[in-house]
Amino acid sequence: MYWSRYGRSVWQVRKLAATSSRYPACRPFSARSEHMDQSVRSLLRYKRASGVGLCVATLLGCLWLRRRKHDRRQRLLEGCVRVPLVPGHYEPNIVFYRYGGYVFPEQIVLSGVLQELPNFQARETDVIVASFPKTGTTWVQEIVYMLTHDCRSSTDDDATLETRFPYLEYPYPGLKTVAATPGPRCIKTHLPYHLLPPSVTTAGAKVVYVTRNPRDTVVSYYHFARLLTSAGFIGTLDDFIDDFLDEKVPYSPFLSHVREYRAAAAAASHDSLLCVSYEQLTADPKGVVRAIAKHLNVAVSEEDVQFVVDHTSFSAMSNNKSVNYEHWKDIGFAHKDRGNFLRKGKIGDWETSLNVEQKARFASWEARNLRPDDAPFVYDVRSALEKYGR
Repeated sequence: MYWSRYGRSVWQVRKLAATSSRYPACRPFSARSEHMDQSVRSLLRYKRASGVGLCVATLLGCLWLRRRKHDRRQRLLEGCVRVPLVPGHYEPNIVFYRYGGYVFPEQIVLSGVLQELPNFQARETDVIVASFPKTGTTWVQEIVYMLTHDCRSSTDDDATLETRFPYLEYPYPGLKTVAATPGPRCIKTHLPYHLLPPSVTTAGAKVVYVTRNPRDTVVSYYHFARLLTSAGFIGTLDDFIDDFLDEKVPYSPFLSHVREYRAAAAAASHDSLLCVSYEQLTADPKGVVRAIAKHLNVAVSEEDVQFVVDHTSFSAMSNNKSVNYEHWKDIGFAHKDRGNFLRKGKIGDWETSLNVEQKARFASWEARNLRPDDAPFVYDVRSALEKYGR
C-alpha cells in the first residue's frame, strides 16, 4: 500500500477527492468559492474588513485612553517631587510627593484637589479648624462644633465627626461636596497656611489653628500611622522619628507648618485666625473655650463653658461613638488590633515613649532648627500649668 506525504494511503486520497466532487460543501474553501455568487463573496469580505476595523478601533481607543490617563497624571504631578522613602518603613505601594514645600500622600495629589483648591469659595460664615496631624485636631473640632450649634453635645446617634466636619483636601467626601454644603460650614484641614484657598482670607472665614510640642506629636502620629490601613506604615517608632525629622511624613515639615500659621496670626491685619495649643487646652480648657467662643462671636455663659469642657474631655470623647472613630475599624479603615484613635490625651507621653538616644536626637534637631523668634513649645504638664494654668 502506498502512502501520501500526509500519512494517508493513495486509496484514501482518491476516496476523499470523489466525495468532494459529489458534495460541494465538503470541498476546500478555494474550491467552493468558484460556485459562490457575488453577494456572498461581498458579505465575507465585509465581515473580514469589519473584524479588522473593530480590532484596530479597539486598539486605538485603548491607546488613546492610556495616553489621556498619562497626560492627566502628568498635569496633576506638575510642581510635585516624589519623596524618596526608606525601604522597610512603608509598604511598597505607598507614595508621597512634595508640593509647595510640603509632603502629601499620592491619593491626595492624584485626586486633583491641590489644583482645585485655589478656586474653592470660602464663606464668611465658615469655621475652619487647621492643624498639623495629631496635635489636637479632633478635640478642637468638637469644641468648635458645640459652640456653633448652641453648645449641644453630640451623642452616639449623631453623624460622625468626619461627616459633620469634612476634611477639605481629602478625596472623600471631596471638594465639590464641601462646596455644595449649604449654610454655615465647619471644615477641617491639615493644609499649610499658604496653600489654603485665597478666599479663606478674602471672605473673612474664621480659622482656629491648634499645635502641640513636636515630641508628643511624633509619638501620637506614629501610633496613628500604624493604626490606619491606608497609611501603610510598617516600620518602628525609631523609623518614624527618622522620617519626621527628615521631613518625610505627610504634611511635614512640622516647624514650617507651625510658623506659617503663627506668623499669619501675628499680622496686625489678620483678626480671623486664632492659634491655640494642645498644652493650653490641657492646662486651661475653660480659658481656651472662652477664647474660641470670642473668636467665633459666640456668646456663652459660664454654664455653657463648663458644659463644653465636660463634654469634650478625653474621657467623654473616648466613649462617644460619633467622635472616637471606632467605626473606622468596622469599615476596614483602621486595624482592629493596633489601639484606638483617641489614645491617651496627655502632655509628656514622649518622656516614657522615647528612649535616651531618641530624646537626644530630638534635642539636637530642636537646637539646630528652632529660631530665637519661635514661640517656645511646652513639653510637660508642670510647665503647661505654670504657663497657662488659672
